[in-house]
Amino acid sequence: MQPKFLHIKKLSKSFPIKGQKDPLVVFENVNFSMDKGEFVCIIGHSGCGKSTILNALAGLDVPTSGTIEMKGLMITDPSLDRGVIFQNHSLLPWLSAQKNITMAIACRYPKMDRKNIEEKARYFMEMVGLHDAMDKKPSELSGGMKQRVGIARAFAIEPKLLLMDEPFGALDALTRGKLQDQLIEICDRTQQSTFMITHDIDEAIMLSDKILLMSNGPQARVVEAISVNIPKPRNRAEIVKHPAYYKIRNYLVDFLVNRSEEIKAQLINNTISDKDFPLVIDPFKSSSSKKKVQQ
Repeated sequence: MQPKFLHIKKLSKSFPIKGQKDPLVVFENVNFSMDKGEFVCIIGHSGCGKSTILNALAGLDVPTSGTIEMKGLMITDPSLDRGVIFQNHSLLPWLSAQKNITMAIACRYPKMDRKNIEEKARYFMEMVGLHDAMDKKPSELSGGMKQRVGIARAFAIEPKLLLMDEPFGALDALTRGKLQDQLIEICDRTQQSTFMITHDIDEAIMLSDKILLMSNGPQARVVEAISVNIPKPRNRAEIVKHPAYYKIRNYLVDFLVNRSEEIKAQLINNTISDKDFPLVIDPFKSSSSKKKVQQ
């Protein structure tokens, strides 16, 4: 059987606490995998370790235990094979929008000549609708435009895995919707493998092929993997008419409001075991459709 594109096994992260013998366990025994070209969102309450998992995937943080493999190779350090879009734009303020992108391309392709680098930057700026803002500094751009530069920069290095940490969380609803639509279009066109953190249930359903659900922290787990069985490409005006949409949405709301804390309590009290986590769920089918994910 062909190995998964990304494979996370028994990942855990803990921090020492001054004056206490036992460390704080943020999450433990986290297991999941991704296929190439898959868009995966992860959802959970604050404090469950979502951003720490993403940073570990990026090579920016070191897990306490467990392994991360991408295309059969262990992830231990940052790499341009993995592009990151953070919650803030993270642009260099002294460079123009275009030069923020050309610098990233030059790092990714050190042997590429200047003309091709600039053409490549221009292509991705146009892809996110910023062809008129190439020479503007970040201080001259709106919040949504800054995030679009960040998206263009991440796609310009053509990463094997794109990592996004709530990239639209600070934007107004209208701008967020427009950027989501652009992201859908780009990912559908490029078949980009993407791992994204979000607190927005509707955003997760709109974008993802699979949604990972985390129990509450500390000692959080990835407990379920939800199949978003709605055909792509998706349109926000039409997706709400699909019979699976509200089944999935209601399932996610119930998990976040009720079951995420219940599962945490059951794990602490040892009334359930996490050896079968995560369960693969199809909310559109009966509850009997739950099965253990293949690790």
